[in-house]
Amino acid sequence: MFVFFIRMIPDLDHVVPIAHKLAERYPGKVRVIKQSPFFDIADDYRIKFLEKRHGIVVDHIYNCSRKITIRGSVGHALMWIARYVPINAAQRFFNKLKKNVFNQQWAEDILDELKPSVISYDFIPLNMHHALEIITRVAQARGIPIVLVPHSADVHTDHKVPYIHNQNIEYRIINRPALREAYSDKGNPDEVVVALGSSRYNREWTAINDELVLQEYPGDDLPNTDGHLKVLVLNRPAVGFYGFDPLISKIGNLPNIDVVIKGKPRGNDGMKGVDNIGTKYHTSRLIHWADVVVSAGTSVAVEVLLHNKPFLYLRYLSPDDTFSFHTFGACWTLHSEQELFSAIKKLGSGDDTLPYNQTHIDAFVQDVVYASGQTTDPLGDYADFYANVESKTIEE
Repeated sequence: MFVFFIRMIPDLDHVVPIAHKLAERYPGKVRVIKQSPFFDIADDYRIKFLEKRHGIVVDHIYNCSRKITIRGSVGHALMWIARYVPINAAQRFFNKLKKNVFNQQWAEDILDELKPSVISYDFIPLNMHHALEIITRVAQARGIPIVLVPHSADVHTDHKVPYIHNQNIEYRIINRPALREAYSDKGNPDEVVVALGSSRYNREWTAINDELVLQEYPGDDLPNTDGHLKVLVLNRPAVGFYGFDPLISKIGNLPNIDVVIKGKPRGNDGMKGVDNIGTKYHTSRLIHWADVVVSAGTSVAVEVLLHNKPFLYLRYLSPDDTFSFHTFGACWTLHSEQELFSAIKKLGSGDDTLPYNQTHIDAFVQDVVYASGQTTDPLGDYADFYANVESKTIEE
């Protein structure tokens, strides 16, 4: 059984495609389990796809085993109580109780029930989640391999990711070879690191995802004013660029412009005078809607460029960051607010010539999505990798 743990809601973007491909090849051998009962993903279009296409029901970690229904119910209740009792002493008490409930015996019961041949989750630090940390310890003691999977696409070139080290996890997948040093654990001599490309942004999954989002989100209430340029703004809280930034109102005040804000990942921030309908939609659907996408840096740039939409990169808001779409010249790099307004006005006038071309885009996509030519079929390679890990025949 290939068991995937969802530790954050955005993990769906990169875990679901892998689970889909494995379930396609090995029917009945895939489980997807969310780490927290608070992740409200039952109606997510990707979860519905897994259920409808492959019969995969996504449980949460406290009810995924029939053997421990009582223990799981107690743990679930503790989670809810701890969440809504904002008192430090109470929080410490409930955390201690949870550790007693979710102990080694609990983890052993889960693994006895699931019978995983491979366990997988992303690179977030294990010590953030006691439940998964103890499951990992027990799994390793039993010789069950654990695989760390990358996010949809790592577009940074300057890596500041110390948390991915020292987790004592043997198998690590990365998007592209250039990430090997940054994502390796030098203290683990048995580590296997392989570059398999992007599970999310490859051609196979992009086609499936496009069909799903257009069915799930008709977009009838998205702005569609004749003669207006449709501008999607993706905020980036990491550099202080929020949906209530005055810049967004300034864009909205330009003539013949429709603006939609999309929070990261499901933010609900916005401001008066700017359409905040983007909070209802998955980013993929908004990219279909948009004529142009504006951001201060995001991996979503891959999808924007795959759909041939102009991507305006606000470098002046994050001058210390370096993104590969910038180094490959696959974006319209803007160094001031005035340059942004000029670019929008130019596109709004019907002049769609861009300072980058398809050659730049292809080079960027080849590097980020297809591991610089190491793979032409990322999802197939992911499935092969998991099968080899299961049979212990993997080679770096």
